[in-house]
Amino acid sequence: MGTRLWLALTGLAAAYTPAAHVVPPALSRPAPGHDPVSGFYAQKPLWTSCEVDPRFSCATLEAPLDYTRPGGETIRISLNMLPASDPSRRLGALVTNPGGPGSSGLEFVFGAHAYFSAVLRAHYDIIGMDPRGVGASTPVVCRSSDPRRTAEMEQAEDSSEYAALFARSCADASGALLSNVRTPSVARDLDLVRAALGQDRLHYYGASYGTLLGRFYAHLFPARTGRMALDSVVDPTGWPGDATAQAVGFETAFRVMVGHCARRPGCPLGADPPGALARVERLVSRADASPLEAGASGPVTGRDVLRVIQTATYREETWPQVTAALAAALRGDGGPLRTLAAWPSGSGREALSGGYQAVVCPHLRPEERTAEAAHAAGRAALRAAPLFGRRVEAQRQACARWPVASLPEAGLAVRTDGAPPPLLVHNRHDAATPVHWARSAHGQLPGSALVLNDSGGHGFYPMGECTRGIVDRFLTEGAMPAPGTFCEDRAPALSREERGGN
Repeated sequence: MGTRLWLALTGLAAAYTPAAHVVPPALSRPAPGHDPVSGFYAQKPLWTSCEVDPRFSCATLEAPLDYTRPGGETIRISLNMLPASDPSRRLGALVTNPGGPGSSGLEFVFGAHAYFSAVLRAHYDIIGMDPRGVGASTPVVCRSSDPRRTAEMEQAEDSSEYAALFARSCADASGALLSNVRTPSVARDLDLVRAALGQDRLHYYGASYGTLLGRFYAHLFPARTGRMALDSVVDPTGWPGDATAQAVGFETAFRVMVGHCARRPGCPLGADPPGALARVERLVSRADASPLEAGASGPVTGRDVLRVIQTATYREETWPQVTAALAAALRGDGGPLRTLAAWPSGSGREALSGGYQAVVCPHLRPEERTAEAAHAAGRAALRAAPLFGRRVEAQRQACARWPVASLPEAGLAVRTDGAPPPLLVHNRHDAATPVHWARSAHGQLPGSALVLNDSGGHGFYPMGECTRGIVDRFLTEGAMPAPGTFCEDRAPALSREERGGN
């Protein structure tokens, strides 16, 4: 999920099969009256001004590599903080996670002035954490320092062979870390952060995959869970096991995008949504066979077209640009699409992410991690979503070969008995986390509230005044919205279009 969801588009399939999966310990709550990691809870972070931006403070904590062996190796957990702007109204610390998995929590919080409202920033210290395996924390490494291994990877004849070598390099370079970056371990790190901040309860804002991380925390530490706002909700019974959900989500969101354009005068894709969708599908196939010319910046492949569309489903404000670029491509000009493409065209090798796979793959059930299951998943996705289903089998094959075993809880609802009910918020046309996931999670979490916003895009909170107000009141006052509450905030660019403005 989050910014890493485009991995489904890479077409890469790992072919490395280790002798045996590494089998990490099962998820379990700490034994009553016994805390085997008590020494780590005594840490006090040394906050210093961040080099990136002196308005923020940075610190590091130490955590066990393996929580079942707290006397063994340790890893680094990196934090940053934007202090509450009004100390007289400060309620404490709000720990955040932007999703991914594999997205940097530090980068997210460095953008807190633009993302979070002045009200929320007045009441809380905003805390970011690079999860274990990511960024400034001890990272998963998937590039060998051995020049021979590097040369072998660069000389791979196809993406499948490259992915096999990549997986092996992750296992070789990251060692034991690779089996200790799963969601339960990250949730335990959150509790170390809570204690280091001097908070009796964890107040938390999580987006996308961060909503699942929040649920694991509430499962493990229900008595230490505070106000928890979960934005763009992941259903653990559907992610990542449902082979069609996200492919259909992206395809549906693209239809919404084209339909919105078609209702506006002068839509560059025309006034016939089914016709426009069919033309774009043919464009992708043509660009796969013969990339579109785009000048000196390089040609545009079918993968590039899908990347641009998928990125647009995350951000409604890009829709006008993307529909115009698609129209230009349909006329034979790939330049605007090349400008919008976030990643260069090519083999797609750069898209493999060990940090992403190390978290996602264990959330698939063992029976979903076979070559046969990957093939079946790919066929199902193609039938349901001809555009975005084409990469599902490759993504599943990568997990079939990933050298860390599945979680015992893979595919199951994570119970949070004893924890305060969370606030769930979601955009109705979110492609990355389909709305039926939010409704399912709402049913799994007694007492929770679910508020929908009638928009596309991935991320409820930043959409507008209504969406921010719902979350702000919950986090600052504990106010749960009344049943049936909904928002109608849209991206400013689309709102101007609907008003006929520029």
